[in-house]
Amino acid sequence: LRLRRIVRENHSSTIAQLALLFYRPGDQDAKDEEAGHSRKHGTGGIAQYERSFEKRGGVLRGPEDNSNLLGTVGHVQANIYDNENCGDHLDIMSHYQLDHDAAAVFHTCCWVHSSDDALFAIAGEDKLVHIISLAWSREIRALRGHTDTIVDLQPHPADHSLLASVSKDGSVRIWSVLNGSCLCVYSCDATACRFHPDGKFLFTGSPSGEVRRWPVPS
Repeated sequence: LRLRRIVRENHSSTIAQLALLFYRPGDQDAKDEEAGHSRKHGTGGIAQYERSFEKRGGVLRGPEDNSNLLGTVGHVQANIYDNENCGDHLDIMSHYQLDHDAAAVFHTCCWVHSSDDALFAIAGEDKLVHIISLAWSREIRALRGHTDTIVDLQPHPADHSLLASVSKDGSVRIWSVLNGSCLCVYSCDATACRFHPDGKFLFTGSPSGEVRRWPVPS
């Protein structure tokens, strides 16, 4: 992947998926805290999203608050937008595209929180999971292992270094985003996956309508 200097305002083709980065530092449901749950992943406090604004109307946010980010994938490109600070329109921040000789199409995307960055994971027909760093404006890692189209990506709700991927090759994988290693492989025909909020289980859905629950290695 490469960062294009001249951006297109839209994909000019079907958008396959959108992903909002809901993480904010300290985002946590107070009720969970009172109940003794130590959910520190910061993805459950949407109801408590309160904004402070500067005099000119811009949103005040801390250095780790990236909750204004919206990512999209479609055809051979991925776009990242500012969803908050541009009035009634989305302002494109970054635009990534596969090389001109690559015909693979992206099908899925998700955000992965990092303490000093915002990582955008995208995948599709080229069988790779591309990890894009917003801080460095480039692809920093490609996760290799699937042998067919990747149709779904999901971040772990508690361990920000983990990511799950679903492929048409008959497998679901959990990856370490930090070093690119595959930590485990589930052999199943799946079209989608989702982590349990506590991160201990992964649910998969199949083309035949079957839902399975898998333990996530600790």
